[in-house]
Amino acid sequence: MKKLFVIISISLMLISLLLVISCDLFNFSEAQGNFWAVNTRNNIPYKVSADLIYEGIHCYVWVEKGSGGTYEQAKKLADAFDADIYQKMKDAFGVDIDYERIKNLFIDSFNPGKNTLNTMELTDLLGDDDGKLCILMLDIKDNYKKDVNDSYVAGYFSPNDFLNVPYSNKRDMIYIDTNPGMKDFDEDFDSIKKTLAHEMQHMMNFISTIAIRWDRESSNIAPFLMDTWIDEGLSSAAEYIIDEKHLKGRVDYYTNGNYGLIGKGNNFFVWGNREKEDQYAILDDYATVYLFFQWLRLQSDKDKGVYGDIIVSEYSDYKAVFNTMKDDSFYLHWEYLLGTWLAANYINNTSGPYGYMNDEILSSIKVPAPSSLGTSVLLFPGEGVYSTTTSAPSISGQGTNIRNLYLLYEVQNNYFQDSILLTFNANINKEGATETGVTTGTPAGAPPKSSMSTDISSGSRSVQSSILSGPYRIDARDMLRRNGHEFSVFDFSGSLRGARIVE
Repeated sequence: MKKLFVIISISLMLISLLLVISCDLFNFSEAQGNFWAVNTRNNIPYKVSADLIYEGIHCYVWVEKGSGGTYEQAKKLADAFDADIYQKMKDAFGVDIDYERIKNLFIDSFNPGKNTLNTMELTDLLGDDDGKLCILMLDIKDNYKKDVNDSYVAGYFSPNDFLNVPYSNKRDMIYIDTNPGMKDFDEDFDSIKKTLAHEMQHMMNFISTIAIRWDRESSNIAPFLMDTWIDEGLSSAAEYIIDEKHLKGRVDYYTNGNYGLIGKGNNFFVWGNREKEDQYAILDDYATVYLFFQWLRLQSDKDKGVYGDIIVSEYSDYKAVFNTMKDDSFYLHWEYLLGTWLAANYINNTSGPYGYMNDEILSSIKVPAPSSLGTSVLLFPGEGVYSTTTSAPSISGQGTNIRNLYLLYEVQNNYFQDSILLTFNANINKEGATETGVTTGTPAGAPPKSSMSTDISSGSRSVQSSILSGPYRIDARDMLRRNGHEFSVFDFSGSLRGARIVE
């Protein structure tokens, strides 16, 4: 028995996990039908025995033994991937990467026979070089228990599978949940496709980091990975791109957010920061990041092309988003972009920057009002609250990063009669502390609604008299954190894995 320090990376968020465990080493990477997966209850890797059920044009679909997955399900998923998902994701998030930019990842004799490699081609080369994505359908160990714990992990992607480290499957692959993710396969199929697209973006984002953002002189890639909120925003956009249908549960969750912390400012910029106040606060992050990335699409003259510009940005923080929008002189700084989106959620004009361009679904957006709001609030970076004015409030004593805008049908920096005061924290540092903002003490927002519909695919919670029901999706990283496991970054001491990659 040997104590090993093992790097395990899973997630919707591309966060790697440092595990300290004792066990014998097994090499399952060369044994057909055996894979490593991670137990999100306790952060420990375990063996999965699976059968190769179906081979598609662009994918292999494996099914865990005893998980209940069938040939018909595997074929339906593979067919959807081949006919639709693969090309749409490649078009939206792929890029032709100049070979000169990435050749130092490969041995000297490697010659791809072309001057550029698409993101998906590079993904395969850094995986197992078999020309296909590996999809593993399995019952992800995630504490799910109907009517007891309705949160579950719908799928994940592990960067570990691209590294020569223990418990790596050494192939490009995505894990998709069967229970409850495929409880009713046909009814849930749209959700399953969206999960696959969501995880595929995470994988493509990771490969884009390797090819574009990573400084080869650094053994640690963590500083070059995109901020969680951007990576999650792009993955939420990927779910929309598959069928161009909104995740209505996200929209409903935001608009009906009177039971959560959105009305008190909680949003995506500092991810997962309010769970001590509300164990379901992470759902606020998913809802708001979805809306923000839809607003970016609607406001950009590139439409969905704005997502492709973000994923290939040389930046990994807010600048990756801001730089795609700054050509419009309206957005002079990040705080202008953030403040405009926050204003849009209240004003929601049918055209222009202060709304969602009369989108059929998003035109219903209205900020939720908290039940109460003090005359001073603590706001994390990116957070904003709305209060009703009857006179110009005194804003002395505010934090240095706190900004104030006055809203009605337009936005002004100074008070005007019967306007709404937007108070927000413009700090660009997502690690920044809370700062005090001043409000009028009278909340502004849409009237609370008594109930909302369930939308399993979006991961929202159905509310009836403030009672939580599900099932609803939660990120693997968030599930692990909920179960008491923290994270650390990983380095490249194990080296990249690939059929033609330097070992």
